[in-house]
Amino acid sequence: MHRTLVDLGVVKIHSYGFFLALSFLVGILVARPRAERRGIPGERVDDVALVVIVASILGARAMYVLTHLDQFHGRFFD
Repeated sequence: MHRTLVDLGVVKIHSYGFFLALSFLVGILVARPRAERRGIPGERVDDVALVVIVASILGARAMYVLTHLDQFHGRFFD
């Protein structure tokens, strides 16, 4: 797998980030019709998806920092 899918000079699209975003998009596109069949508005799926995306990215970063404390030495937000 290539680390960088597209390199436009100042803009680089990394394969991990691209496929992570693609997985979130596919998940939302699958969840919306399933929720609407059960009587849940599609907008609610979008709202919950936004919270899940933000929480999962922040949680993953926090877990990485906690498991690699020796690499940060007071630079927790780098």
